Amino acid sequence: MVSINASLIKELRNRTGIGIIECKKALIESQGDIQIAIDNIRKSNQFKFDKKSYRVANEGIILIKIDNLNKYGVILEINCETDFVSQSINFKKFGNKIISTALYEKITQLELLQSKFEEEKNLLSAQFGERIDIRRLSILLGNLIGSYIHNNNRIGVILSAKNAEIEFLKHLSMHIAASNPIYINSKDIPKDIIEHEYQIQHDITMQSQSSVKEEVRKKIIEGRMRKFIEEITLTHQKFILNPQKTVGQIIHEKNVEIHHFIRFEIGQYNNIEKDSI
Repeated sequence: MVSINASLIKELRNRTGIGIIECKKALIESQGDIQIAIDNIRKSNQFKFDKKSYRVANEGIILIKIDNLNKYGVILEINCETDFVSQSINFKKFGNKIISTALYEKITQLELLQSKFEEEKNLLSAQFGERIDIRRLSILLGNLIGSYIHNNNRIGVILSAKNAEIEFLKHLSMHIAASNPIYINSKDIPKDIIEHEYQIQHDITMQSQSSVKEEVRKKIIEGRMRKFIEEITLTHQKFILNPQKTVGQIIHEKNVEIHHFIRFEIGQYNNIEKDSI
């Protein structure tokens, strides 16, 4: 029998939001395979699609710095254990020093940045009595880069585009911060992601709508797949500043080309960047 440890249960609970007992049961049934456990939980309608992310840290800050030409941007996540530390002046000064160094010295490797500030990090950690981590670093180059920091530095977005104005890119970055898309548009979604989701929705529909005709079930699945795509793609989402239109419609009207976006949220498991439409 596969050993189900506490960390595996915690990870599944963070990703699904269901109880400890249900998580342990799902992991036992899946023989410790967390993805199979998630699929089975989804099929039982216990939680919604989690966009492949879960919490791994409670506190910290997201920082963004862009060069004077708005063509080179850096986004950084630094973690700590409490909100008290994350909002302290010394912690923020430390973060600003790190991101400024990353920008001006064009440091693109997280390991190099961590090594450069290891001693200062350890001193600050000893001062606060908390673990401090320089956790994530991403670089973005483009024709024009905009950004937005939300919710007391807990969410940050940088975005590169062509034929755009900085103010519009700020608004679009606000949208990305709030709506959390994964891809720019539907053609960016990998085929295996679509196939996997279709199978999930097929199994759910077969369980809940087994008595209806097959053609009706197909329409239900198609509708759910459209909703799935709308939720995870930027261009299909309703623009938060003009909900009567999608982001795709807005950027088409403005003749803007979105090339890349990077969204960091404190404690998020991973980050996905996608190419332009």
